[in-house]
Amino acid sequence: AEAREEEEKEERKHQKKKERDEAVRAQLLERAKSDRALREEREAKERVEQAAQEKKKQERKEAQRTVLRERAAQAKQDREERLAREAEEKERVERERREK
Repeated sequence: AEAREEEEKEERKHQKKKERDEAVRAQLLERAKSDRALREEREAKERVEQAAQEKKKQERKEAQRTVLRERAAQAKQDREERLAREAEEKERVERERREK
């Protein structure tokens, strides 16, 4: 009888240890799931932020290109106007010279 009681006591002790181990394992699993969810959420936020930064960068580049195109167009127009004025001046001087 004493041996059986001792055996039952050992079995209960073993069962309690097994239950504690299972509880710890369940906690670790929950923590891992939570950590993974948090990491995935953080990574998603980082991807969104990176995409927003890339979009801003592209918009700045495009704005810069637009400014450069406008400057080039203005420079071309200024040059054409200057050449036209010079041609008119040359023609006027030539006309006045012939009239003399």
